Amino acid sequence: ALAPDVARRLEAEVPARRARALALTAIRETFEETGLILGRAAPSTSVAGPWREYRQAGALPDLSVLSYIARAVTPPGRPRRFDARFFLAPAEALLTPEPTAGSGELDEIAWLPLEDARALDLPAITRFVLGELAERLGQDRTSPNRPLPFVRMVRGRHIVDHRD
Repeated sequence: ALAPDVARRLEAEVPARRARALALTAIRETFEETGLILGRAAPSTSVAGPWREYRQAGALPDLSVLSYIARAVTPPGRPRRFDARFFLAPAEALLTPEPTAGSGELDEIAWLPLEDARALDLPAITRFVLGELAERLGQDRTSPNRPLPFVRMVRGRHIVDHRD
C-alpha cells in the first residue's frame, strides 16, 4: 500500500486505483530503464505481463517507500505531451544499489551526487524537480506538510502551483 500521506495527495488528483497504478508504473519504469529493483524480496516466479522480469528477479514492488514530490504537464504544442508524477524513494529501499543495463534505452546509468546531477545540461522540468528534491533533502523529506509543486503552462507562461 502507499504511505497514507502519499495516497492522500495522489487521491486528491485521481481515484485510489489510478493513484496506485501511477506508483506501480514509477517502480516498473525504474526497473525497466535502470534494472534497479525498488521492492522487497519474494520467491521468484514466472508470470506473464509487464512484471514478468521483475518477478523473475525475485521481487515484489513496495509502494510504501515512495514519496510524491512533484507533478508536471508538458506545455501545449509539443509533439509528445505528458502528465508526469515524480516520486522519491530512499536508496535503502532498493534490493541492490547497483544499476544494470536496464532495457538498453539509456546511454549510461550511474549514481551521481545531487549537485553533479544538477550541473548537467538537463531539460527545465528535470532541473526544477532536482531543485525540489534538494530542498526536500535539506528538510525532512518525508514531511507530509510540504506543499506539492504542480508545474504547467497557462497562457504561454510556466505556472507553479503549490498544493497541500
